[in-house]
Amino acid sequence: MGTGVATASTKSPSPIATIDVNPQDLNKIALEKYKQSLQEFRFAKDLYDEKRREINLVFSESMDKAINELRSSKKPTPTQMQKRIHAASKQRIIISATAVRDAAMQALGLPPVAPTPPPKLELSDKSKR
Repeated sequence: MGTGVATASTKSPSPIATIDVNPQDLNKIALEKYKQSLQEFRFAKDLYDEKRREINLVFSESMDKAINELRSSKKPTPTQMQKRIHAASKQRIIISATAVRDAAMQALGLPPVAPTPPPKLELSDKSKR
């Protein structure tokens, strides 16, 4: 049973046909594929950068708003203890806003990676002359 299958597969012609392909044509195909990948990368990179800018803008606005609210609640002639409380509050605001921003950046993920360009076509001896 096993030998019949083996002889049947050896008698059938190879399903892979040999095709003569010009290296320049392969290079053109690779270059077109690279250009398409580069275009997709640029789109993804622009989208990623836009989201990063949005995260940083929200961070900046929330920091400004919180610090302005803290300043407006500050008394005109504070005591040393009130100054320390104010500084500690400001520090807590900065730490919490930074943690939120860092979490958003981490959720955004890694930036897209640029595609690798195809290798350059080596010239044959005839084309060098």
